[in-house]
Amino acid sequence: MDIGDRDYIAHLVTDISMVPVCVYAGHDKILFSSPAPFPQDPADPLLPRLEKESSEAFCFETDDFALYGCVRTEKLLFVVGPFYDRRPDELT
Repeated sequence: MDIGDRDYIAHLVTDISMVPVCVYAGHDKILFSSPAPFPQDPADPLLPRLEKESSEAFCFETDDFALYGCVRTEKLLFVVGPFYDRRPDELT
């Protein structure tokens, strides 16, 4: 998969979902697509925790209930998010 393919996939997912998509190769961010002009990628502080996950596809939830979807390939980590949802026990 070349950089053009990654760029196309990231921007397509961002356009459809309206959430940021970031692609990492190891510790290096190689692509960032966002529907808003974020000054910083919201997933950067979570990268050490995301890298510890060994699954190829997984969801990650932060303490403030922000959700991230992640897909790992041999060399890359695609991170989609953050997006938010309310837990069922918080609905009134």
